[in-house]
Formats: sequence, structure tokens, C-alpha cells
Amino acid sequence: MGDEVYYVKNVLVVDDQEVNQIVMDGILKYHFGIEASFANDGKEAVDMVSRGDYDLVFMDLNMPVMNGIEAAREIIRTNPSMPIIAVTTNTLDQSRQECFAGGMLDYIMKPLDIKVLKNVMKRYLIT
Repeated sequence: MGDEVYYVKNVLVVDDQEVNQIVMDGILKYHFGIEASFANDGKEAVDMVSRGDYDLVFMDLNMPVMNGIEAAREIIRTNPSMPIIAVTTNTLDQSRQECFAGGMLDYIMKPLDIKVLKNVMKRYLIT
């Protein structure tokens, strides 16, 4: 984990693929000592954020019920300071721009690069 101290109450991972949830859960536990909560689609994420106290949201883009960009917009509407990070396999520049326009603060690619994830964690969670 290094010398960094992560002051985290709760991280929400939003992804409709169970294998991606398992991978992210393992990475967050092993590299950061973080126990995450999970949502299976954007609508579930919006509901969970409205009821919970989250410090950071990792948001997949392509999901059923409500996609990640729609969910980010809805979350930001009621929680303007919520850091939301896109996590996707989509490499299109247009997709990246849509994420930022939807209120997401950062954009990381799957499969996850631990070094990139650590930089994102440092940017949004280390005090």
C-alpha cells in the first residue's frame, strides 16, 4: 500500500459485469485496503448515492437500465462535489469528452493499470 493514507468512508463501484466487480474489489482491497460497495447499473448507483455516504464512485459506461453518463449526471445534480471516475474499455475520444461533459472527473481504461489507478486514488482520496 505504500506510505499514503487513504481517508475513505466508502467507495462505490458501478459495473454490470460481476467479473469486473470481483477484479475491482480485489484491487481495492489489496492495493488500498478499501472495502467497496457495488451497484449493477446506473439507476442502482443513483439510488445508493442518494442513501449513502460515498467518497468516490468508479462508474462503468455501458450498462443496462441507466448508462454511466446518465447516472453521473443524475448524481452530480444532487451531489455536485461527488468525484466520479469513468472506468471503461471504450477508447474513443468522443466517449472521454462525454464523460467529462456528464460531470465525471477522470477516465481510466479496462483492463485496469494499477499505476494509473494509484494516481487516480492519490488525486481524489489521499489527504
